[in-house]
Amino acid sequence: MNNSLDSITKLINQCINLVFLSNPFRTSMGIILGVTIKEFTPIFSELTTNTFNLDISKISVLGWMTLCVFIFNFKFLIQKNSKISPEAERTFNLIQEARRAGISDIEIKQKYRFIIQQYADNLALNQKMQKELNAIKQQLNQQLRDKSN
Repeated sequence: MNNSLDSITKLINQCINLVFLSNPFRTSMGIILGVTIKEFTPIFSELTTNTFNLDISKISVLGWMTLCVFIFNFKFLIQKNSKISPEAERTFNLIQEARRAGISDIEIKQKYRFIIQQYADNLALNQKMQKELNAIKQQLNQQLRDKSN
């Protein structure tokens, strides 16, 4: 029992850290709005109870904060993780807008090729990776020499 609670607590802590680190402004605004809504629930509690048969005064501060943080970070939560840079993503979006505006397929292909060429030109290996590649290259050359002898 204790071990499962520890793992659940660890998972919740990782989720909170992920949300705070990935989008601190929206998460903070969600918390502030959640606390603010909780303070105003007594005013609207009777209205929602009579109209919707829902007593919002029984929702805790933590519940409101969780709901508001979820709402503020909803776009982040459903957004797929992109491996390309934000600049390249913006460029892709601009190309898609240009396609809708009526640019020819040839021009669009040229723009995609230009992006790929730029990305390939800007791709630089760090020193550690370069050393590893050189070591692999030397091993391959040594193996080729050994096989030829």
